[in-house]
Amino acid sequence: MEPDELDISIENHVSTDAVRGLATHDSDSWRLLFETPDHVVEVTGTERIFVDGEQVRPPR
Repeated sequence: MEPDELDISIENHVSTDAVRGLATHDSDSWRLLFETPDHVVEVTGTERIFVDGEQVRPPR
């Protein structure tokens, strides 16, 4: 799904500066966990994305 197709705006739930900082971090040993009104989202430095504990995007 493209970002503009989402029903929510991620920047209302997590700092986009924090996301940029993590994405450019030297190590992939990080994870970002945040809540939206309906879901808990986790993004990892290994490019995995989980929504409510279910992996929705495996690493590339």
